[in-house]
Amino acid sequence: MRVQSTILALGLAAIVLLPEASQAELVTRAYTFAYSGFAAHVHGAPDLSPKPPIDHWAGSFSITFDPSASSAAGSVVSFSSNLDSDPRFGPFAFVYDFGALMVGTDCGSLGCAVRSGLGSAALTENSAAYSLPNGILFFGSGSLKPVSQVNAVPEPSTWALLLFGFAALGAMKFGRRVRASLFGGRLSASSS
Repeated sequence: MRVQSTILALGLAAIVLLPEASQAELVTRAYTFAYSGFAAHVHGAPDLSPKPPIDHWAGSFSITFDPSASSAAGSVVSFSSNLDSDPRFGPFAFVYDFGALMVGTDCGSLGCAVRSGLGSAALTENSAAYSLPNGILFFGSGSLKPVSQVNAVPEPSTWALLLFGFAALGAMKFGRRVRASLFGGRLSASSS
């Protein structure tokens, strides 16, 4: 009984002293993208007369988020593309909502938007769009794919809780062996 109460007290102390074990883990994920076939859209209808200044857009970026959450938003950690020397598009942000990822220069809680005349851009799983200050919107198709993921290594606090659990099991087993030897190899529930 004394061993069990000691183990319970140590377990409670471990939960109090290691709070980060119960917190969500953030992951950083890398993505690649490639879009082409951009065409101008003026007032919602395709217009093939203006030649798109960007016909092929490819690159990669990284984001950090909590994968256990149903939605997340934040700044893109790193962004590089074949247009790095092109200053038209400002800093990129992302919105991750129920497994769908949107990346763009004008993101809010509902997603990323491309606003006419602002020089903004947005990327989704199979399409991309950008606007120029002259008000013309260009849409293209392509892909946005995650780079292969490496499984995360557990944090030190997780290892500590695991080792504590094994030690507690060993202590319980050791306690039973000591009690059994005190009673001549058999445990007795009643004493006469």
